[in-house]
Amino acid sequence: MPDSLSQTIRNVLARNVRIFSVNDEPAMVDATGEAGAITTLDTRHNRIHRGQLFHYDAIASAGAGAAIAFLLRVGDNPAHCRVFGSGSALVRLLFYEDVTVSSQGTQQALQNRNRNSTLAPKARIFTGGSISGITNNNLIMDVYVPTGGGVLDVLAQTEWLLKPNTDYYFQVVNASSAQASIGAIIELYENVFHP
Repeated sequence: MPDSLSQTIRNVLARNVRIFSVNDEPAMVDATGEAGAITTLDTRHNRIHRGQLFHYDAIASAGAGAAIAFLLRVGDNPAHCRVFGSGSALVRLLFYEDVTVSSQGTQQALQNRNRNSTLAPKARIFTGGSISGITNNNLIMDVYVPTGGGVLDVLAQTEWLLKPNTDYYFQVVNASSAQASIGAIIELYENVFHP
Protein backbone atom coordinates (compact mmCIF):
# COMPACT_ATOMS: atom_id res chain seq x y z
CA MET A 1 0.00 0.00 0.00
CA PRO A 2 1.23 3.56 -0.55
CA ASP A 3 3.34 5.01 2.26
CA SER A 4 1.11 8.11 2.25
CA LEU A 5 -1.67 6.14 3.95
CA SER A 6 -1.44 6.24 7.69
CA GLN A 7 -0.74 3.03 9.56
CA THR A 8 -4.22 3.22 11.09
CA ILE A 9 -5.92 3.34 7.70
CA ARG A 10 -3.74 0.50 6.45
CA ASN A 11 -4.70 -1.59 9.48
CA VAL A 12 -8.42 -0.91 8.95
CA LEU A 13 -8.15 -1.82 5.27
CA ALA A 14 -6.19 -4.97 6.08
CA ARG A 15 -8.88 -6.12 8.54
CA ASN A 16 -11.99 -5.09 6.59
CA VAL A 17 -11.28 -4.98 2.86
CA ARG A 18 -10.59 -7.99 0.70
CA ILE A 19 -9.17 -7.42 -2.77
CA PHE A 20 -9.19 -10.25 -5.30
CA SER A 21 -7.44 -10.90 -8.58
CA VAL A 22 -9.06 -11.92 -11.86
CA ASN A 23 -9.03 -15.56 -10.68
CA ASP A 24 -10.65 -14.71 -7.33
CA GLU A 25 -7.37 -15.14 -5.48
CA PRO A 26 -6.37 -12.56 -2.83
CA ALA A 27 -4.51 -9.76 -4.62
CA MET A 28 -2.02 -7.11 -3.65
CA VAL A 29 -2.98 -3.44 -4.01
CA ASP A 30 -1.36 -1.76 -7.00
CA ALA A 31 0.11 1.40 -5.51
CA THR A 32 1.36 2.88 -8.77
CA GLY A 33 -1.20 5.72 -8.82
CA GLU A 34 0.23 9.17 -8.13
CA ALA A 35 -2.46 10.05 -5.61
CA GLY A 36 -1.99 6.79 -3.70
CA ALA A 37 -5.70 6.02 -4.02
CA ILE A 38 -7.33 2.64 -4.30
CA THR A 39 -9.59 2.36 -7.34
CA THR A 40 -12.80 0.42 -6.79
CA LEU A 41 -15.37 -0.92 -9.24
CA ASP A 42 -18.86 -2.21 -8.51
CA THR A 43 -19.34 -5.93 -9.10
CA ARG A 44 -21.11 -5.56 -12.46
CA HIS A 45 -18.47 -3.19 -13.82
CA ASN A 46 -15.71 -5.46 -12.51
CA ARG A 47 -17.26 -8.45 -14.30
CA ILE A 48 -17.30 -6.49 -17.56
CA HIS A 49 -13.57 -5.79 -17.15
CA ARG A 50 -12.95 -9.48 -16.40
CA GLY A 51 -14.90 -10.54 -19.48
CA GLN A 52 -17.41 -12.41 -17.33
CA LEU A 53 -20.60 -10.39 -17.98
CA PHE A 54 -22.82 -11.61 -20.81
CA HIS A 55 -25.81 -9.94 -22.50
CA TYR A 56 -28.78 -10.96 -24.64
CA ASP A 57 -31.65 -8.81 -25.88
CA ALA A 58 -34.68 -9.24 -28.11
CA ILE A 59 -37.51 -7.05 -29.44
CA ALA A 60 -40.76 -8.24 -31.04
CA SER A 61 -44.20 -7.07 -32.04
CA ALA A 62 -46.76 -9.02 -30.03
CA GLY A 63 -50.54 -9.20 -30.05
CA ALA A 64 -52.62 -8.83 -26.89
CA GLY A 65 -51.63 -11.58 -24.45
CA ALA A 66 -48.74 -12.81 -26.65
CA ALA A 67 -45.23 -13.22 -25.25
CA ILE A 68 -41.59 -13.53 -26.10
CA ALA A 69 -40.01 -16.32 -24.10
CA PHE A 70 -36.52 -17.57 -23.32
CA LEU A 71 -35.14 -20.77 -21.87
CA LEU A 72 -32.05 -20.12 -19.75
CA ARG A 73 -30.00 -23.26 -19.08
CA VAL A 74 -27.46 -22.69 -16.31
CA GLY A 75 -24.21 -24.66 -16.56
CA ASP A 76 -22.00 -26.09 -13.82
CA ASN A 77 -21.39 -22.65 -12.25
CA PRO A 78 -24.02 -20.63 -10.41
CA ALA A 79 -25.02 -17.66 -12.58
CA HIS A 80 -25.85 -14.18 -11.32
CA CYS A 81 -28.70 -12.97 -13.53
CA ARG A 82 -30.81 -9.86 -14.13
CA VAL A 83 -33.90 -9.94 -16.34
CA PHE A 84 -35.59 -6.84 -17.74
CA GLY A 85 -38.61 -6.19 -19.91
CA SER A 86 -40.43 -3.22 -21.39
CA GLY A 87 -42.94 -2.36 -24.05
CA SER A 88 -44.97 0.26 -25.84
CA ALA A 89 -47.85 -0.99 -23.64
CA LEU A 90 -48.18 -2.67 -20.25
CA VAL A 91 -46.03 -5.82 -20.02
CA ARG A 92 -45.82 -8.63 -17.49
CA LEU A 93 -42.51 -10.30 -16.62
CA LEU A 94 -42.67 -13.95 -15.52
CA PHE A 95 -39.60 -15.89 -14.39
CA TYR A 96 -39.83 -19.62 -13.61
CA GLU A 97 -37.31 -21.98 -12.03
CA ASP A 98 -36.77 -25.70 -12.67
CA VAL A 99 -39.01 -26.10 -15.73
CA THR A 100 -39.31 -29.26 -17.84
CA VAL A 101 -37.67 -29.05 -21.27
CA SER A 102 -38.97 -31.34 -24.06
CA SER A 103 -37.17 -29.39 -26.79
CA GLN A 104 -34.75 -26.57 -26.04
CA GLY A 105 -35.28 -24.73 -29.36
CA THR A 106 -32.71 -22.52 -31.08
CA GLN A 107 -29.65 -21.38 -29.15
CA GLN A 108 -29.12 -17.61 -29.11
CA ALA A 109 -25.79 -15.80 -28.80
CA LEU A 110 -24.91 -14.35 -25.42
CA GLN A 111 -22.62 -11.38 -26.09
CA ASN A 112 -19.59 -10.77 -23.87
CA ARG A 113 -19.82 -7.16 -22.66
CA ASN A 114 -16.00 -6.95 -22.77
CA ARG A 115 -15.46 -6.92 -26.52
CA ASN A 116 -11.75 -7.78 -26.02
CA SER A 117 -12.47 -10.98 -24.07
CA THR A 118 -12.61 -14.47 -25.55
CA LEU A 119 -14.47 -15.95 -22.58
CA ALA A 120 -17.78 -17.71 -23.22
CA PRO A 121 -20.54 -18.37 -20.70
CA LYS A 122 -21.45 -21.81 -19.43
CA ALA A 123 -25.13 -20.75 -19.36
CA ARG A 124 -27.05 -20.84 -22.64
CA ILE A 125 -30.20 -19.12 -23.90
CA PHE A 126 -32.74 -20.67 -26.29
CA THR A 127 -35.93 -19.53 -28.03
CA GLY A 128 -38.75 -21.51 -29.62
CA GLY A 129 -38.47 -24.65 -27.52
CA SER A 130 -41.10 -26.81 -25.89
CA ILE A 131 -41.33 -26.10 -22.16
CA SER A 132 -43.72 -27.48 -19.54
CA GLY A 133 -43.93 -27.59 -15.77
CA ILE A 134 -44.77 -23.87 -15.64
CA THR A 135 -46.87 -23.39 -12.51
CA ASN A 136 -47.27 -20.93 -9.66
CA ASN A 137 -45.19 -23.37 -7.58
CA ASN A 138 -42.03 -22.55 -9.55
CA LEU A 139 -42.83 -18.92 -10.41
CA ILE A 140 -40.07 -16.83 -8.80
CA MET A 141 -40.94 -13.41 -10.27
CA ASP A 142 -44.21 -11.90 -11.49
CA VAL A 143 -44.02 -8.17 -12.18
CA TYR A 144 -46.02 -5.72 -14.28
CA VAL A 145 -44.03 -2.98 -16.03
CA PRO A 146 -45.95 0.11 -17.20
CA THR A 147 -45.63 1.52 -20.70
CA GLY A 148 -42.07 2.65 -21.32
CA GLY A 149 -40.59 0.65 -18.45
CA GLY A 150 -41.32 2.91 -15.48
CA VAL A 151 -40.07 0.41 -12.88
CA LEU A 152 -36.93 -0.69 -14.72
CA ASP A 153 -34.78 1.29 -12.29
CA VAL A 154 -36.14 -0.85 -9.45
CA LEU A 155 -35.74 -4.07 -11.44
CA ALA A 156 -32.18 -3.12 -12.36
CA GLN A 157 -31.28 -3.63 -8.71
CA THR A 158 -32.84 -7.12 -8.68
CA GLU A 159 -30.28 -9.83 -9.21
CA TRP A 160 -30.91 -13.55 -9.04
CA LEU A 161 -28.27 -16.10 -8.08
CA LEU A 162 -29.36 -19.04 -10.21
CA LYS A 163 -28.73 -22.67 -9.29
CA PRO A 164 -26.17 -24.65 -11.30
CA ASN A 165 -27.50 -27.19 -13.82
CA THR A 166 -31.03 -25.78 -13.60
CA ASP A 167 -33.43 -24.61 -16.32
CA TYR A 168 -35.19 -21.24 -16.06
CA TYR A 169 -37.93 -19.78 -18.26
CA PHE A 170 -38.39 -16.02 -18.75
CA GLN A 171 -41.41 -14.48 -20.46
CA VAL A 172 -42.26 -10.89 -21.39
CA VAL A 173 -46.01 -10.83 -22.00
CA ASN A 174 -47.98 -8.07 -23.74
CA ALA A 175 -50.49 -7.44 -20.94
CA SER A 176 -52.48 -4.88 -22.93
CA SER A 177 -55.51 -5.37 -25.17
CA ALA A 178 -53.73 -4.25 -28.39
CA GLN A 179 -50.68 -5.00 -30.53
CA ALA A 180 -47.47 -3.69 -28.90
CA SER A 181 -43.69 -3.72 -29.24
CA ILE A 182 -42.12 -5.61 -26.36
CA GLY A 183 -38.51 -6.23 -25.44
CA ALA A 184 -36.36 -8.27 -23.09
CA ILE A 185 -32.81 -8.06 -21.77
CA ILE A 186 -31.02 -10.85 -19.93
CA GLU A 187 -27.66 -10.15 -18.31
CA LEU A 188 -25.62 -12.69 -16.40
CA TYR A 189 -22.18 -13.24 -15.03
CA GLU A 190 -20.43 -16.42 -14.00
CA ASN A 191 -17.05 -17.36 -12.61
CA VAL A 192 -15.53 -18.34 -15.94
CA PHE A 193 -11.78 -17.88 -16.46
CA HIS A 194 -9.25 -17.93 -19.26
CA PRO A 195 -7.85 -21.44 -19.78
